[in-house]
Amino acid sequence: MLPVIIYCRTINTVTRVFLHLKSELGDSAWVGEEKKGDNLLIGMFHSHTLPVNKSRVLSSINGEGNCRVAVATTALGVGLNFPKVSHVIMYGLPEDPEAILQQVGRAGRDGSPAHAVLYANKQVANTDNAAKTVLQESLNGCFRKALYSHFEEEVSSIKPGHSCCTFCHTVCKCNSDCCSVATPSFEMSKKNLSPVRCRKVTLHEQGQVKELLEKYRDSLIPPDEHLYTNVSLCTGFSNVLIETVIESLPEIFNITDIMSNLPVFDIKHGQEILRIVHKVFKDFDLCDFPDTCEELYLPPDIDFTGYFDFQDEDEDTTKSLSSIASGLSLLPLSD
Repeated sequence: MLPVIIYCRTINTVTRVFLHLKSELGDSAWVGEEKKGDNLLIGMFHSHTLPVNKSRVLSSINGEGNCRVAVATTALGVGLNFPKVSHVIMYGLPEDPEAILQQVGRAGRDGSPAHAVLYANKQVANTDNAAKTVLQESLNGCFRKALYSHFEEEVSSIKPGHSCCTFCHTVCKCNSDCCSVATPSFEMSKKNLSPVRCRKVTLHEQGQVKELLEKYRDSLIPPDEHLYTNVSLCTGFSNVLIETVIESLPEIFNITDIMSNLPVFDIKHGQEILRIVHKVFKDFDLCDFPDTCEELYLPPDIDFTGYFDFQDEDEDTTKSLSSIASGLSLLPLSD
């Protein structure tokens, strides 16, 4: 399998995506029986990654290692050439058209067919209007035209349409009245996006939940304890997590909703979040937590270098981790 790069906007997001994929893949995240760094099929690359782990990712992308999926910031790409990258995934809208172009351009440099996939969301802080315009115009038109029009006066779509972008694929008629190429799963719209259960949440209820979450986080710090770093590192309960919970309140009804869809890696935190949501809304039964929930807890990894929360307060909260995991499940994790 050719390497895949998942680009994230911040170091914090790289950490969350990496841990999510590792948790979802389980034993399949490793090649061979020994679970050591060199056998891990997923890697991280950002400015604070240890040199030995950077080397592992770089050598794998160049065909000399086991890493097949690199979760990275734009630090992976500066001054580097990867001719055989098959898929580039942009987790969140890049900050400007130049960044989009650079990340898309990492795929298929050897001339082989390749894909660039953009998972956009409502969190577009620090993204300029030009990038937002590209995204908006591509919803009902050619993505290539929307992007390249910022750099060239005359831009045309690639023919046949299935080789251009998602929109052009939907209107492609390369085989008389239809397209001869099946639509990849990552180009398909999600079906039944609305959750089975959904509640309306008022601003007052949001405030109540936020206040209770902040009180719980404060309770995790012993009285008169001197912190040598920020609260997030000491408690594992960041402002980003609190804001993500607030955004997800319409869809939280059980522990699975929390552990599967939110950046929560400690079952105890997940249980307390559920208790707080129940205290405010009281529209579901708060049963004893089953022992199977313990399987959702991701134990600390001594080889993992991304625990340091360098950009905790400014992180864009995103909610498409499951989409990435689903998309990667289509790709074989072996040569």
